[in-house]
Amino acid sequence: GLILTHNVSALIFSPFALLYLLARAATATADRRRFLALGLLALGLGLALAAGFWAPALLETDRVQLTAQTTGYFFYGEHFRGVDLVQRSFWFDYEIGEGRTPFAMGLAQAAAILLGVAVLLARWVRSRRVRWIEGVALAGLALSTWMITPLSRPLWDHLPLLPMVQFPWRFLSIQSLFGALTIGTSVGYRRDAEGAEVSPRTSSSRLRGKFPWVVAVALVAALSAAGLARLRPDYIPISAEEFTAERLQLYELFTGNVGSTIRYEYLPREVVPRPWTGPSLFDPDRPPEPRPLEGGLLAARETLHGPIRRVWEVTVEGGGARVAFPLYWWPGWRAAVDGEPVDIGPAPDSGWATVPVPPGQHTVVLWLGRTPLRAGAEGVSVLAALALVALSFIPPQRHREHGGSGISYSKRASVLSVSLWFLLLCVLFTLPLLAPRYEAHGEGDLTMDFAQMPLLHHNPDGLDFGPVRLVEYDYSTDRLVPGEPLRLTMEWSGATEGLTATVRLVSPAVHLRRLPDRGWAEVRVGLEPTTEVVLPVPGWISPGLALIAVEVEGPEGRLPPRLPSGHTLGTTYLRPVWVRAAEPPSKETLATWANGMIRLHRVRAVQPAPDLLEVRLEWSAARPPVGNWGVNLRLTDPLGNEWARLDAQPGYGFLPTGLWPVDRRLPDRYVLPLPPGTPPGDGYTLQATLYRVATWEKLGTITRTVALTQTTLRPDAPVEAALGGSVALSRLDMPDRVQQGETLRWTAWWSVQGEPQATQAEWRLEGPTVLSTTLPLAPGSDPAAWPVGAWVAGKGSLAIPPTTPPGSYVLTLVLKDGTGQAVGTYTYPRPVEVEGRERVWELPPMEREVGATFGGVIELAGYDLEREGTTLRLTLHWRALDAPGRDYKFFVHVADPATARPVAQTDAMPRGYTYPTGIWVKGEVVSDPVEVSLEGVPPGEYDLAVGWYDPETGERLEARDAQGNPLPDNRLVLPDRLEVP
Repeated sequence: GLILTHNVSALIFSPFALLYLLARAATATADRRRFLALGLLALGLGLALAAGFWAPALLETDRVQLTAQTTGYFFYGEHFRGVDLVQRSFWFDYEIGEGRTPFAMGLAQAAAILLGVAVLLARWVRSRRVRWIEGVALAGLALSTWMITPLSRPLWDHLPLLPMVQFPWRFLSIQSLFGALTIGTSVGYRRDAEGAEVSPRTSSSRLRGKFPWVVAVALVAALSAAGLARLRPDYIPISAEEFTAERLQLYELFTGNVGSTIRYEYLPREVVPRPWTGPSLFDPDRPPEPRPLEGGLLAARETLHGPIRRVWEVTVEGGGARVAFPLYWWPGWRAAVDGEPVDIGPAPDSGWATVPVPPGQHTVVLWLGRTPLRAGAEGVSVLAALALVALSFIPPQRHREHGGSGISYSKRASVLSVSLWFLLLCVLFTLPLLAPRYEAHGEGDLTMDFAQMPLLHHNPDGLDFGPVRLVEYDYSTDRLVPGEPLRLTMEWSGATEGLTATVRLVSPAVHLRRLPDRGWAEVRVGLEPTTEVVLPVPGWISPGLALIAVEVEGPEGRLPPRLPSGHTLGTTYLRPVWVRAAEPPSKETLATWANGMIRLHRVRAVQPAPDLLEVRLEWSAARPPVGNWGVNLRLTDPLGNEWARLDAQPGYGFLPTGLWPVDRRLPDRYVLPLPPGTPPGDGYTLQATLYRVATWEKLGTITRTVALTQTTLRPDAPVEAALGGSVALSRLDMPDRVQQGETLRWTAWWSVQGEPQATQAEWRLEGPTVLSTTLPLAPGSDPAAWPVGAWVAGKGSLAIPPTTPPGSYVLTLVLKDGTGQAVGTYTYPRPVEVEGRERVWELPPMEREVGATFGGVIELAGYDLEREGTTLRLTLHWRALDAPGRDYKFFVHVADPATARPVAQTDAMPRGYTYPTGIWVKGEVVSDPVEVSLEGVPPGEYDLAVGWYDPETGERLEARDAQGNPLPDNRLVLPDRLEVP
C-alpha cells in the first residue's frame, strides 16, 4: 500500500492535474485571491472532516504507549534518502534487497518532474512573470524533497510530532502530488506575445491548440508504463467467509503485530507487558472469560459481543468481587450492573476493564462512550460534512470571459470537471467487479509465510516448490495432547525422487526468533507422492498455539516455495494446531508465589551445547491470575559474576499468566545463550524470579545449583601472552577508565596448551596507590578439568573505593600455581585511568530544614516542594554522615494519614539510579529531584513520607528525627501535608 501510495500516486495525480490545468486554460482569467481562498477552504474542510480521527490520535497520546513507535528501526534518522533518492532503472523496481528499495523516486517520474521544472524556469525567464499556481507547485516540490534528505535533520530533531512519521521517505507521497502539479503547470497553458494567458481553443493554430493534450497523453502513458510494468501484485486466495476475527488475530500473532501496528503502538498504557497472544488463540475451545481481581467469581456468560458494547451474566460469591473483563480499558468505557452505573478502570498488569460486582447473579453491561475531546472532534467532522453537502448545492457563478471578478466559469470547464469526476467514479466502481472470486474447499491447502503472505490463505494449484507441489495435507488432529504423536499426511505432485521434507513443530516464539532453537520436534523424510510424517509431541510442550513448518530440500540444497509472481518465500507454515493443558499438576510444589496464586513445581537446567543453557519450569495456577507477569532467569558463578540473563513472559509471551487455567500442568521452557568460553563447573546458581513487569515488584524467587558440563574448544585461539603453567592468556577485555566508587570489571580468556598447573591470578593496579585482588582463573571452574585446546573465559572485578586517588594506573597480572608460586607475569600495555568525581560539600538553600537520619549514615538535611498539575516535584537534599558503602534505595510515599497506606509512590536510587549511595563519601551533599504522579489519587489530605531500605532484603534503614528519636515504621513524615482536590 505504501509503495503504491508513494510511487503510483503520481500516475493518479498527473492526469487530474493536467486535465484541471487544461480546463483552466480553456476559461477566462480567475480572481486569484478568491481561488486561493477556496483552496484554503477545501483544505480546512478536509481537516475538519477527519478531525474525529486525527484529534484523538494526536491529543490523547498520553493514554497510550508510543515509545516503540519512534525507536530502533522506526527512528527517522536511519531512513533519509541521499544518493538513493532516485532509482537507477527506468522501469520502477518494487523489490527490496541489497541496494534496491521501492521507497524512492522512480527514474521516469524524476525525469518528468525535472523536465517540468526546466520548462517553468524557462517560461519565467522569458515572460518575467510567475503564476501563483506554479510557485506553489515548485515550493511544495522543493519542501517535500528537502524533507526526505538529511538536510532536513534539524527539523526532524526539534519539531514535535514529526518523528511519528517514522520514515522521511514517506514524504514521497506529498512529493508526487507536487511533482504531478509541476508537470501539469508546465504544459497546461501558453502565453501570447504580451505574456497574457491564451486558451488553446482561441489559438490560431489547431496543432498548437492540441499540443497540451498530446503532451499530457504522452506523459501519462510513459509514467504509467514505467510505474506499472514491473508491478506484480500477488493474489491472496481466501473467501470472504474466512476473513474472520480469529484469522486476523492469527495474523497478528504470526507477524508479531498488534492490530494495525508493528510494535504495539497505541496500546493503552496500562497494558504492560505487551501481549503476544490472546484468549481465543491460546485456547479456541474455551471462550474468553472474566477473571476475579478481588473476591470470587462463580460463573460468567457473555450474551452480547459487539465492538463497542458487551453484556455479561455473572454470578459472584458472598462478599462481592471486582471482576476483570477481557477487553482493554480505555477512557470512555462505561459500565452498569443491573442498569446502575458503576466505576470502571484498568486491571494492573493486563489493562482489562474491571468492574465491582455485588454478591449474587447480575447483568453487567460495558459500552464505549465518548470523552469530551472525542465528542467535540466528531461534532466538528459532522458539521464539516454538512457544510460540504450544503456547498455542493450552491451553483457556480458565471462571469465574463475576460475581466470579470470571481471564479471564471465556462461550459467547457463544466464538461471537463463533470467528465473527470465521472471517470473517477467509474474506476472506483469497476475495480471491485474485476476482483477475482474464490470459494474455499476444505482446509487442506492452507499455508502462511512471513516473507510474502503472512495471512493464512489457500493454494488452489498447490504450493510450488519448483520440481514438486504440495497439493494437500491433513492432520490426525489439530488438538494435541502432550506425549501423543501427531500424524501429518501430505500429497505431492511432480518429481519427488531425491527430495526430502523437514517438518518441525515449533512455538511461535521460534518463528519470531525470540526463542533461539529449532522447536519441540523435527522429522526429516524422503518425499513420495503420499508422504506420512509422525511428529513426536514431547511431554514438556507448553499449552497454546503451535506452528508446523515444512521445508523441502533437493540435492543442491533447500527449495523455497514460489509465488506466481516469481517471488521466493522463506519457511512455509501449515495451518496451526493447539496443545491442550489437560493434565493436573504435580503434587510436589517447590514454591508458592503471588499470595498463593502461582505454584512452581519443577526447575530443571541442562546444557545441550557450550553456548546454550536450557531451563525448564513447571507451573500451575491455584486461582486464575489476572495480570501478565514476567520471568527473570539469572545465571551466576560462585563470586556473583553474571553469565546469562533472560527477561521474558512465560513461554516468551505465548504462555501468559493472565490466561492460565486453574489446576493444570503448565510446562515452560527457556533457552539462555551463553557467551563463548563459558567455563564448566558445578557451582553455578540459577535464580528464577516471577515479577510484575510494570513495577519490577518481585512476586517470588527461587535459586537452584546448576552444573555446566560443556567446554568451548578452540585449539587455534590466538595467544596474547604465554604465561607458563600450560595456560596462556588468549584475550583480555579491560576498560581503559573507571570512576571513583565503581567496580573495575574484566574478562580474561585462557587457552589451555597442556595439563594446567596455574589455578589463580593476582591482579594489581599500581599508581598513586596500589589496589590488588587474587582470584581463580575462572571462579567456580577447576582448571585441572580443562581439556587441552579448551578456551575458557574468567571474569574478575576489583572494587575502586570512592576515596581512591585519581590518576593513571598500570595493571599487572601474576599467574600462580596451587602453592601460590608465580608461574608467569603480564603487564597490560595500556594504562587504566581512575577518574575523580565532582562532589558538592556545601548545603544549598532549601525551603524546609529537616535533619532526620537513616541508618546513621544518611541525613535528610531538607527539601524543596512544588506541584504542577498532577505531578509532585520534590527536591531532597541528602548529606552523607559516613560513606554508606552500599547501594540503598529510597522511597517517597503519598500516604493515607490514618492507615499509612500509600496511594502514590516512587522508589529509586538517587538521581534516577545514576548516583547510587555506594559511591558517596563522608560529608558529601547530594541534591536529588524526584517526581511523583498524583494521577488517579482520590481527593483528600495526605502525608508525605520518606525512607531508605536495602533493595536486596527490603529491610528499611533505621530512621531518627533531628533530636535522635526513633521514627515509627522507620519512615519520616514530612511537615508539609498534601491536599489533592
